[in-house]
Parts: sequence; structure tokens; C-alpha cells
Amino acid sequence: MGKGDRKAAARRAKRKWRGVVEGLPELAPVPRREADERIRRSDRDDWDRDAAQVALRARCRLMGWAEDDTRAQAQSLEGQAGRAIHIGSRDEREVKRLWGVFVALDAAEEAYFRRIIGRRRHAAVAKIEMRPERLETRSDDRPDTRTSEEKDRDAVNTWMRWRGFLGHLRGDEQTAIHDALLHRRDLTAGHALTTAGQAFIAAMRVLADVVER
Repeated sequence: MGKGDRKAAARRAKRKWRGVVEGLPELAPVPRREADERIRRSDRDDWDRDAAQVALRARCRLMGWAEDDTRAQAQSLEGQAGRAIHIGSRDEREVKRLWGVFVALDAAEEAYFRRIIGRRRHAAVAKIEMRPERLETRSDDRPDTRTSEEKDRDAVNTWMRWRGFLGHLRGDEQTAIHDALLHRRDLTAGHALTTAGQAFIAAMRVLADVVER
């Protein structure tokens, strides 16, 4: 085959290949960005699950529980007061009772200091963080429509009501509870209550009786 024949054959082959390519359907674009985002989202979820598991295991070790104990998911275990209540309560029913009273008192103190006094009660303290729950709007949620003055008045009234409850306790019982509220004493050591922790639980039982009268 001469040189001219080879060039002619090459041109025919090129035209044939162009025709084949032009007859093929267009390839779909690769959704790279969406795929990358799915991977990143999956990685974040995996990391969150791992972090939550580490926190749960740490809580279980603090409480002396088996590492798969579901009680470790309780929000009350974030701080010393909650851990002391879990250790010192007679049963789960008393845990819920004492913790409910403590949380309500703590919220009243926090609102009063923040809105009326204008400062935090205490410096931020270290705690075992958990992955926050995903917040979703519920059909029965009601927006807080109170004015700033109404919020201030409610903060004072609630704080005064709790001061009235505490007024029924002895001085040492009030001190034990305030020590817990302000993180002034160690309430637990290892898997047991300290002396301050025992005083706190005893005082909380008295306060719960007063609140429930």
C-alpha cells in the first residue's frame, strides 16, 4: 500500500470513528458534588456516633456500671449533683423525684442571676458532653410571647417561691444544696458519695417533701 493509500485509509477510519462517537448517547454527568457531600455527611455521623459512645463509656466508668448500661444516657449524669443523686437514691423513682426538684431549683436560680443580677452564678465547669438531641418543631409548641418585663417579674416570683421552700430547711441543709448548686464541694469520690454528697442527698429529700406538700 502506497503512502497515499495509507493516508486515505486513515481518513476513512477517522470518519468512521467520528460517526460511531456521534451516534453514541450522551454520558450522564457524574454527580461528584452530591456524592462527596454524602460521604462527608456519613463521616460526620460516624464521628458523632463514636464520640457519643466514648462519652457513654466514660459515664459508665464514673458510675461503676457496665459499659452498655442505658442509664448512662441520662442528662442528669452531666454534673456532680446528678451523679450524686443516682448514687444516693434508693431507686429510679427517687432519682427522678430528686432530680426533677433540683433541676427546677437550678433553673430558677439561673434565671434570677441572669435576668435580675446580670451575671453568671459560677464559672463554666468541665462536664462530659453528649451529642445534642435533634430539635424538631412540634405542633403543640407555643412561642414565649412574654415581654422582657414579664420575664423579669416571673424570674423574681419563681426565685422567691423557691426561697420560700428552702426556708423550711435547716441552715446546714440549705448550705448543702447551695454547695451543690454552686459546685463548691465534691459530692462524689469514685463510685460513692462524699460526706458533702450524703448531706446533699439528705437535704434534697427534705426539700422534695416540702415542694410536694
